[in-house]
Parts: sequence; C-alpha cells; structure tokens
Amino acid sequence: MALTPPLTWQTVETAMCLWEAYLTADVHLVGEPKARLDVLREKEGTAALRSTIADLAPACDAAWDAAEKAGTQHEPFDWEHCPRWLAQWALDNLEPTEED
Repeated sequence: MALTPPLTWQTVETAMCLWEAYLTADVHLVGEPKARLDVLREKEGTAALRSTIADLAPACDAAWDAAEKAGTQHEPFDWEHCPRWLAQWALDNLEPTEED
C-alpha cells in the first residue's frame, strides 16, 4: 500500500494525526501496541515507520466513515479515533514483542 497522488486534504490530515498519535503516545497508544511500533521503527528506521503510518490513512478514514454511517462514532477523530485505530492496527498486523 502506498499513498499516491492526488491526495486529498483528508488523507494528509489523517496521516498527520496518526503520526502525531505515535509521537505523543498517550493513554490509547501505550503498552504492547506502542512497543510493536517501536520495534518496527528500530528495525526499519523512522522514515519507514512514518511512511507505513502515512499509508494507513485511507484505512483509518474508512473505519471512521463506517462508524459514522453506523451511528457508533462518538469520539473526537484526532485525539481518540486515530490513536485507538493505530493501536488496534499494530496489534492486528505487527509481531508481538518478546515481552508479549
């Protein structure tokens, strides 16, 4: 998966929100999900992790849109949805750390 032009402002903003969620790692992105992302960063480098996270923006947006259509989206996009979504993605798609 790779972001390809033309990019919408929504996609760019979502990518920035996901990257911010990783950098600020608060109550939603801690423990095992954060550790898995950190391992990816250590193995592949910061640029690769940033690119991976940016590539996730369309899927994160789709999850938000689906929840809105279902009437189940009741949290702020940037401070709640994006960190929770990224944490779940890490759990579903990245290898467990040695501590897990």
